[in-house]
Formats: sequence, C-alpha cells, structure tokens
Amino acid sequence: NAIVYLDVTPENSLKRIRQRQRGCESGVSLEYLARLYQNYEEFVQEISRLIPVIRVGWNEFWEVEEIAAAITREYTQTSFLRQVTR
Repeated sequence: NAIVYLDVTPENSLKRIRQRQRGCESGVSLEYLARLYQNYEEFVQEISRLIPVIRVGWNEFWEVEEIAAAITREYTQTSFLRQVTR
C-alpha cells in the first residue's frame, strides 16, 4: 500500500479551476487553496510515518504511461520498511 500525492501549487490549482469553468467551483479562492495545500502538506508529513507516500510534481501534466512508469519505479526502488519500537 502507498499513497500517490499529486503535488500542485495553489496558483496552478486555481488556474485549472478557472479553465474548467465549473459553476460549483466559481467561489474557490487562492487563499482557500493555500490553506488546503498547507493542510495537505501537514497530513503528508504525518501519514508518511505510517504509509509510504510517493510525491509526484503535478504542476505540469504527465502522460499516463510516463507517470505510471515513474510511480512503479519509485515504488519498487524504495524501501518502505519501517521500524516500530515501543
């Protein structure tokens, strides 16, 4: 098991939201996305102590085959063995 975290800046998130032009997303602000991003960063730091996290830079889209290969490579080359002590 692992988490794949698609890491994108709040600014790029807002740009993509604006490009989609979905009415339900029209009220999303940069400030909200910045807070959300910070909360995700904190979550990833905490959860990575228990579950492997593969962080993928997502400010530019990747081809499906390219990202699948990169994730597979990272997953198979990285040791996710964690030692738990009491």
